[in-house]
Amino acid sequence: MINARWHARRGSCAGGRHPADPTPVISMSETTPPHPENRHRIPELLAPAGSPGALAAAVGAGADAVYLGGKCFGARHYAANFDETEIRDAVRYAHLHGVRVYVTVNTLVTEDELPAVAEYLISLYEIGVDGVLIQDTGVAATARRVVPGLELHASTQMTIHNREGMEWAGDMGFARVVLSREMTLPEITDAASLRRDELPEIEVFAHGALCYCYSGQCLMSSTIGGRSANRGMCAQPCRKYYRLERESMDRYGRPVSGSTTPQAEGYLLSMRDLALYSSLDLIADTPVR
Repeated sequence: MINARWHARRGSCAGGRHPADPTPVISMSETTPPHPENRHRIPELLAPAGSPGALAAAVGAGADAVYLGGKCFGARHYAANFDETEIRDAVRYAHLHGVRVYVTVNTLVTEDELPAVAEYLISLYEIGVDGVLIQDTGVAATARRVVPGLELHASTQMTIHNREGMEWAGDMGFARVVLSREMTLPEITDAASLRRDELPEIEVFAHGALCYCYSGQCLMSSTIGGRSANRGMCAQPCRKYYRLERESMDRYGRPVSGSTTPQAEGYLLSMRDLALYSSLDLIADTPVR
């Protein structure tokens, strides 16, 4: 998954990153004329780094920044991820190559986990990561209290999708917002059109898998198999093969007979991946600063 980040305010951060599950949709059928100030601007290219090998590949390929997850509180629980020593090494390696590092702390947490989250955030700040991605508002409040100097990015799983959400994120202390993956380009432009100099930066997904649910906030995996997507353990049941059944019900709502509806393809809930390779000029020409 490759993210392209738009600036909604002037100036750049000292370092940073993001990832959870992939990918805002930008409709290329609804475009906005290029903004004169942005005609030659290239957005930050942000790539995922699920392992040290992936980190080296992203840096070698020219990424401006990477996002990675630690061994806890990340939305990709089953990836290789990084322990704290590996995060320290990753930050040192990336910074030597002029690449920023963002760490995902983007699962929902329980109240009794907040002390451990606070210790983890302090450790990340001491390591020198450029930012952390957050979904849980309690984690955001904890971060502002214990590490006020740590840059906060609002995860796409916060489902921020309009100007009011952008203003709320700014008031909450977020320096950047990863917008909902379902937004069109005009909607993204509109979200950043109010008080632009005071709004957080905007990040959008430009490539990667799409969730069937809005912004990845799916309960299907948790309901079917007890593996919560909001706790980083999605089993991706939407990727499986399904049959479409039509059933008759008795007066109590119980199925009594049914038939299978023929389908050309059986992957009824599996979304196609987002791929904006041929439309990156629209990202670079966005009027968002």
